[in-house]
Amino acid sequence: MCLRSKSLTSAYRIKQIVVKVDELMELCDDLEEKLKQSQSTAESLASAVVAQLSNWNSAN
Repeated sequence: MCLRSKSLTSAYRIKQIVVKVDELMELCDDLEEKLKQSQSTAESLASAVVAQLSNWNSAN
């Protein structure tokens, strides 16, 4: 294999790796956003449960 061919193969492989890393980073960003939404939902649910229990205790 000539040097130019190796260089082109390496450049192509590097481009493939960069594309894959970009795809994985996008997935990480999506997962991070979903995690934040999930945490927010859990906090809202916990607050609602505490409020309901407080109201229930006040009524009894």
